[in-house]
Amino acid sequence: MKKNYLISFLQIYGIILVVIGHANTTWSDDNPLQPFRDWIYSFHMPLFVFISGYLLQYTLQKKENSIDNLVSNNYLNFVYQKVKRLLLPYLFISSLVFLPKVYLSHYALHPIDGNFEAWIHMLIYPWDNVIRIYWFLPTLFIITVISVLIIWLLGKCNNSKKLYFVIIGLLLLMIYNPLRGFLLFNLEGVIHYLAYFVLGIYYSQFQKQIDRMLYLKSHITLIITFSISILLLLFHTSNPPYSILPSHIYLYSTVYIIKSINGILMSISLGYLYIEKKWTFLNILYGSSSAIYLFSWFPQVAFQNLLTEFIPISWQMVTFLAIVSGIYVPFLIYKILLYIKNRGKCGKYLALLFGQ
Repeated sequence: MKKNYLISFLQIYGIILVVIGHANTTWSDDNPLQPFRDWIYSFHMPLFVFISGYLLQYTLQKKENSIDNLVSNNYLNFVYQKVKRLLLPYLFISSLVFLPKVYLSHYALHPIDGNFEAWIHMLIYPWDNVIRIYWFLPTLFIITVISVLIIWLLGKCNNSKKLYFVIIGLLLLMIYNPLRGFLLFNLEGVIHYLAYFVLGIYYSQFQKQIDRMLYLKSHITLIITFSISILLLLFHTSNPPYSILPSHIYLYSTVYIIKSINGILMSISLGYLYIEKKWTFLNILYGSSSAIYLFSWFPQVAFQNLLTEFIPISWQMVTFLAIVSGIYVPFLIYKILLYIKNRGKCGKYLALLFGQ
């Protein structure tokens, strides 16, 4: 399959933002880097969901397949493949870490009990997982299997404006999230991110038209979207304060959607600039975004929680070490797993358990 350099850039750019966002446990209003973290959190997860939707459609197109054919003829196999890709590493790595996390709970931000109920709880409540950043895996799984059904059902309709209706409908669903506060399988998050996945699918389908219509290859667009992201950041934090009135949450959600979509457009425009300038400084990491996501937690926790217990070290150094190790230690693991994967069935199964 021909390499898609835009999406390869977006994957690595996005995962680097994730690593930076997780790089220090002392983020607060007193931290001078907090505004940068707020900027990252204003769009980085919607960007990842958007990329996932894009890749689904892009892969199907390259295989001369379609969502309609996928659901009609092979939906159960599709779900099975997503179970292997997303839920298997979620179950395996989380369970592998469970007992060590119990033993080291004294050093953890979120201590856990070492019993069967706690193990089940952390699997079905992703935000309570021993590796908290893994909430994304079951959330993306549910979003994926639901989204293809939505697109398939829309394909049965003879309404030429169905694209606009579904996007508006999903955005309204995000704003008036009926599952807000429902954390089982993070169904709240499923509703919160569903529209971005569908937007990714449609962008993959109509990429040339959208790029042309929004001038996404223009440097001016990059400047404008970046400026908007900064302006919105000045008036709107990434996470709503606990004291926010219920009547205000809808406005808050609306502004968050604007920030997220603007951030996605900004990222696409930045990707086109990277390609146009023929920059290559991120190319070595291409293909490793999944591994960086899955394994960045381990070196970052080692520096943030364990090392600082025994060695007095400044938060600036902790942040630097957590960023560098959060990118390159997983990258090394990724290379090792690829090597093992190509050395027989046992290696292939082991790589599968670790999401590669």
